[in-house]
Amino acid sequence: MIVTSLAAGGEELALAIRGPGEILGEISALDLAPRSASVTALTPCTVHAASSEEFRALIRKHGAAETLARHAFARLRQADLARLEMKALPVPQRLACALVRLTLSRAADSIGLSQEQLARLIGASRNAVVDALGELRAQGIIATSRRRLIICNPSALRALATGSPPPARNDLAV
Repeated sequence: MIVTSLAAGGEELALAIRGPGEILGEISALDLAPRSASVTALTPCTVHAASSEEFRALIRKHGAAETLARHAFARLRQADLARLEMKALPVPQRLACALVRLTLSRAADSIGLSQEQLARLIGASRNAVVDALGELRAQGIIATSRRRLIICNPSALRALATGSPPPARNDLAV
């Protein structure tokens, strides 16, 4: 699922990607303020909806306030990291960071986002993302098809994300 919000000018911005088992809308349920984002399913999924009252009762019944707080703090840290990356890292490295997070959160090596969605997620232009994806393809780190990106070399992707030298490739034919 992709979490989006509208900017003042009406542009839709991608804030995060959420996977199976995520709790969504908990802040509005707890502070009773209007929602600040929308969620769109990227693949078929099953959701369980609860009213604010039901959600708060569930938290009280199971004594889950501390767990929910830790969850919220982890999301704040993720948002801070994404903001830092947008300000400090070049587009190819920001893209690598996002792809690493996406594959870790989904436990899969395939990502079903469009180039436009990836661009919005990392705060870059679609053209910059197209160029960065081309570089990753040329290095054999990813393969792409329509709305599908496959991680072919996860260790090289992680190295790019962290700014480390890429792992040595064994290009010798046997």
